[in-house]
Amino acid sequence: MASAALIRTNGLEDISSIRKQLLEYFDTNDIYVLIEDFANDSYDTYRGVDNSLKVGKKFLEENNLQYFKRAGWQCGDYMLYAARMELEKKYDYYWIVEPDLRLNINVPSFFKKLEGKTEDLIGIYFGYRK
Repeated sequence: MASAALIRTNGLEDISSIRKQLLEYFDTNDIYVLIEDFANDSYDTYRGVDNSLKVGKKFLEENNLQYFKRAGWQCGDYMLYAARMELEKKYDYYWIVEPDLRLNINVPSFFKKLEGKTEDLIGIYFGYRK
């Protein structure tokens, strides 16, 4: 099954460290940089030649998604929707990561263990904040 790694960023962070780790498992063509640019209302999405996808405010409006000051930070799923639409759902799995994530694991082993899983969410804790 095909998997894509999506690095979600505002375009200002250094993505080199997490990209290097992802390259231990993913092919370079399956790693995408999603740049949140919701403050810019002049376009919906813009696909760069370097596997980047810039997502603007028009994308939110066209898809009935709410815009507010911290939408890019609080609504990471918006970027997933844009990526799936732009990539025409060519992947079975999408992994969203942030530039400040550090994987202290054997990256290929981790992702190989998860191949073929059918769960929508993998996490160590999910619930209301205490």
